[in-house]
Amino acid sequence: RTGHSKWISSEASRKIVHQLRGRMDAIITGAGTVRCDDPKLTARPPGIRTPLRVVIDADGASLNADTNLIKSLADGPILICVSESASTHEVQRLQSLGVEVFHCRTSDAGRIDLSAVMEELGRRKCTNVLTEAGSELLGSLFDASLVDEVHVFIAPRFVGGENARPAIAGMGTASIPEMPNVINVRQSFIGDDVLIEGDVAR
Repeated sequence: RTGHSKWISSEASRKIVHQLRGRMDAIITGAGTVRCDDPKLTARPPGIRTPLRVVIDADGASLNADTNLIKSLADGPILICVSESASTHEVQRLQSLGVEVFHCRTSDAGRIDLSAVMEELGRRKCTNVLTEAGSELLGSLFDASLVDEVHVFIAPRFVGGENARPAIAGMGTASIPEMPNVINVRQSFIGDDVLIEGDVAR
């Protein structure tokens, strides 16, 4: 409920996430995650690929010279997806930091059209795309049926709180699906954590 979210899972689990990052063509995150967690989104140690780091931020205000993404620009390129109405001043500021800016169509609510983002990544031949983000962006991706597979780490840490954010926000489904909507499920123990992986059914 306070927004504190660092290090829920173990160091061993985080090592697996870095290995996963090293296999990606692109890694997507949202403006909220940039502000709260200040991630680098790099694979440490580097993997077989250097992912394009993609930030979904309608007004483009989340990145500045002090954020870890900008400080680590030498470790991988950054694409920020802004709305078509983002100010020229903001776009020029981002470009001066060394960031590529993609103007993206938006919904009636002013949110970035995530289908357009995926189309752009497809145009760039980014076929392995990972999203590391907060509940809103994850929920929007699920609502738009843009998730193919999931990698879920469950750590033995109870937090609770009726005002806490869910792992996946968005509209969600109106009822429990009759059939499992994650198939080919695999599970493994990473120390005290549990990793559940599976494909999202269509």
